[in-house]
This record gives sequence, C-alpha cells and structure tokens, in this order.
Amino acid sequence: MFRGSRFLTGSWLLVGVLASVNGQSGSGGVGGSEQSVPGAGSSSATAKSPCLDKAARTVAQRKISSQLLCVMYPPEPPFRAKPRLRTDGEGRVLVDIRGKVTDKLVACVGKLGGKVVSHSERYNSIQAYVPLGKLEKLAEFRQVKSIRPPSEAMTN
Repeated sequence: MFRGSRFLTGSWLLVGVLASVNGQSGSGGVGGSEQSVPGAGSSSATAKSPCLDKAARTVAQRKISSQLLCVMYPPEPPFRAKPRLRTDGEGRVLVDIRGKVTDKLVACVGKLGGKVVSHSERYNSIQAYVPLGKLEKLAEFRQVKSIRPPSEAMTN
C-alpha cells in the first residue's frame, strides 16, 4: 500500500512540473497542447492532439487506432513515437478496416484514393492502402467499426 501511494505522489509531482513548464496552472491538463492539424483543410486549424487526449476525439477518430492517430496528429516532444507502418510508393499506409464489408464500402475506399489489397465479407475485414489524410473520412462510414494497422505474423 505504501508503495502505491508513493507512486501516486510522484505522478502528481510530475504533473505539476509539466504543467508549470507549459505555463499552465496546476489544474491544466498535461499533453493537451494545441497544435496545427495536418490535412484538416486549412493550415490555420488548431485542435488538441487526439493522439494523447482520448476525450477530445471525434466519433470517427475513436474508430482509428492510436498508432495511426499519432502519425496523423503528432504530439509535441517528449511524446513522439514512430510506429512502423507499411506504406506503398504513393504515400498510402496499409490498414485493416473492420466492419460490415459491402461493395459500396469497397468502392468508397477507391474513391478516397485507396487501393484495396483484399477483402472478406465472411471475416468483416478489408486490407487496403489508404492515404493518411483520408482515414477520418473513411471512419465516418457507418459500416466501419475500426481502422488499425494490420496484424503481422510472428515466429519464435
């Protein structure tokens, strides 16, 4: 019990130090800094980074994996992480789209500039190369349940 309370005390101390470095009062959130949102239509758009602030995510952003959101909306240092994503020569990332697979959804992936690699109605899955800037638009479709990097096979 003593060990846990010591951890909590240290955590609150860290929160206070980070808040004072950011010039915020003690109740301000850590990691809630505003930054320019890439690919949001205008270069002057600002928003909280959905990579760190899950409460600030839109409905479409909640369907997108945190790994992809951190690439789309990079947080300020020291929270930078570089997930390994497979890309094609045209700047699109390989993603696994889970949800009800219909011909309309497969066609929409193509209309958004994506390239479908495979799809399965049986397993409710589409693997496609999709531009990062179009992932949120794709996530807005009702049939889409989640968008994440594809699972990789591993051997021992």
